[in-house]
Amino acid sequence: MKKNLVYLLLVINLTVNAQIGVGTTTPEGALDITSTTQGLIPPRVALTALNVEAPVINPQGGGLVAGTLVWNTVTAGVIPNNVVPGMYYWEGTRWISLAGSPGGLDWSLSGNTGTNPATNYVGTTDNVPLILRANSIERVRMGTSETVINEDAQNYDFRVEGTGEPEMFFVDASTNHVHVRASSPFPTIDMFTSVGVANDYPINGYASGQGNAAVYGQHTTTATATETNVAGAFDAMGTGYSTQPGWNIGVVGTGDEAGVYGSSTSSTGNRQGGYFTSSDAGTTQSIASIAGFTTTGNDYYGGFFDGNQNTGDWAYVGIRIGGTNYKINGGGSVSTNVKDENDKLRILFAPEAPEIVFQDWGTGKLINGEAYISIDPVLTKNIFVDEKHPLKVFIQLEGDCNGVYVTEKTASGFRVKELQKGTSNVSFSWQIVANRADEFENGELQSKHVDVRLPDGIGRKEFNRKELLSKKPEEKVKPVKN
Repeated sequence: MKKNLVYLLLVINLTVNAQIGVGTTTPEGALDITSTTQGLIPPRVALTALNVEAPVINPQGGGLVAGTLVWNTVTAGVIPNNVVPGMYYWEGTRWISLAGSPGGLDWSLSGNTGTNPATNYVGTTDNVPLILRANSIERVRMGTSETVINEDAQNYDFRVEGTGEPEMFFVDASTNHVHVRASSPFPTIDMFTSVGVANDYPINGYASGQGNAAVYGQHTTTATATETNVAGAFDAMGTGYSTQPGWNIGVVGTGDEAGVYGSSTSSTGNRQGGYFTSSDAGTTQSIASIAGFTTTGNDYYGGFFDGNQNTGDWAYVGIRIGGTNYKINGGGSVSTNVKDENDKLRILFAPEAPEIVFQDWGTGKLINGEAYISIDPVLTKNIFVDEKHPLKVFIQLEGDCNGVYVTEKTASGFRVKELQKGTSNVSFSWQIVANRADEFENGELQSKHVDVRLPDGIGRKEFNRKELLSKKPEEKVKPVKN
C-alpha cells in the first residue's frame, strides 16, 4: 500500500511539472483550457494609469514580469496615460491595451490618444509606397521620394497625375512654385466660382513687390493662327469672348459694359489705369497709356499716345494742365485728311494760336451807310469780351464806298459804319476772333481759358525704353517712373 501511494504522488508531480489540462486529459501546451461554453477570466483589477504597475504586484517581489495579463475594470488616469476598461498586458515599463486605444500599439478604428508624432505614424518602414484604397481600388499613393504635405525640414514635391499628364498639378518645393498643367486629350483648365454667389473670384491673383505680375499669361507658339494669352468674357445677355482671326493677341476681353477694366490705386507718382507698348527688334517702341496721372500728380489725362519715342509724334488726349482742360495736347501739327481728284489722301493743317480763342464769320450789307451784326447767341455765351480782351473784327468790302469802321463791339454783336458819314448800300464779309470764356459748373471753375497765353507744357510722357526692353515679359507690367 505504501509503495502504491508513493508511485501515485510521483505520477501527479510529473504531470504538474509537464502540462496542465483543464477540460482535457491531453493538454497540448503548458496550459490547455478546453471548453465549448465557457471562457477564460483573467484577474480583474482597477488600474490607475498606463505607467503605474499598482495595484498589480509580483508575489515573488520586485517589479512586474513583462507579459503579466489583467482585465482593467475602470476608467482612470490623465491623457496620455489614461486607461479604460479592457484587456492590458505589462510590457516592462507600461500597460499596453490589446484593444488599440488608449495605450495600444495598434491604431483604433475610433481614433487614438496619447500618440507622439515623433515616433507614432501610419505608414511603412521599408522602401515601398503607402497606398490607401477604397472598394479595393487604389485612391491615394504616397511614394518614397514624394510627400503629400511637407514637413518643414523636407523639400519634397507633391504631384497629382492625370490621364496622359504626369504633372497635371505639381508643387515644386525647391522653388516654392505651384504648376497647373493640362495636355491633350484634356487641354483645358477650368476654374468655377460657386453657383449664384455674388462677389466671388474664380481666379484671384495677388502679388507684392516692385515689378511683379499678379496674373501673367504667355503664349509661345510660332504658328500663324488665332492665339490668346488671357481671355475674359462676361456672360450677361449672352455675350462671349472673341479673338481677331490671324492675330496673336495677348489679352482679349468682351463685356456688355467694359471689355477690359484697369485701375491704378496709387496716390503718388507716374501712374495709369492701362499701359500698352510694342517694340520692333528693339529699335522702335510705341506706347499708349490710358487713364493716367503725370509724375507730379497735378496733371491727369484720358490717354497718352507715342508712335515712336525717338521723335515728337506724341499726344495727350483729354488732359488737364494747370487748371485748363485740353482735348489734344502734344507734339506735331493738328491736321486732317482729305481726298484729291484722284482719291489720294492729302493732309490739311489747322491754324493754331498762342491764346484760347473762338472764330466766326459771315456776311452783311450797309443800308444807308450802316449795319449791325448780331453774334450767334451760342457763341455769345462762350466768349469773353471787355476792354482788356476786345472783340477782333475784320471787314472785307465787296463794293465801292468811303470805307468803314467798327464800333459798339460786345459779346452780342458789333456795328459797321461808313466813313465820312457816307450812305452807301454795299455788301461786305466779316470775321471775328474772341477769347474763350472760362468754364464753370455750379459756380465752380472747371477750366481756365481767359488770359491763358503760351502756357508751360508738360512734355512727352517719359519711359525708360531700354530698361523696359531688357525686362522679362512678366516684369513689363508697369512703366518706369520719371
